[in-house]
Amino acid sequence: MIRALALLLMLAAPAALAAEAPANIQFDQLKGVKTWRKGGDNIVYVQGSAGDWYKAVMLETCMTLDTKKGISFMTELDPITNVKQSRVVVDRHICTVDSLTKIDGQPPAAPAK
Repeated sequence: MIRALALLLMLAAPAALAAEAPANIQFDQLKGVKTWRKGGDNIVYVQGSAGDWYKAVMLETCMTLDTKKGISFMTELDPITNVKQSRVVVDRHICTVDSLTKIDGQPPAAPAK
C-alpha cells in the first residue's frame, strides 16, 4: 500500500511542477522587436510588437560590445534537445538569453557610464 502511494506521488510530482512553472518566453513569440534599451552589461530590455516590455538577461556580457550598428534578436531550435533558445547578436557576437520576462511599464533608465 505504501509503495503504491509513493509511486503515485512520484508520477504526479512532475505534472504538478510543470503546471506551476512559468512559460519560457522566446523572442519569436514577441512577433518582432520594436525597440530595445541597454539595461546593464548582460541585460537588454526589448519592446515587442504589441508594445509590452521584456527584460532579457544573457549569460554573457553582450551589452559591453559595440551596439552603434544595432543588435539582432533571434530564436533558434537546438537540434539536439529540440528546445527553442533566444539569442542576441551584438557586433557579430552571439549571446545566449538565460531568461526573457515581461515587465510592468517602461524599463528603468539606462545605467550611467
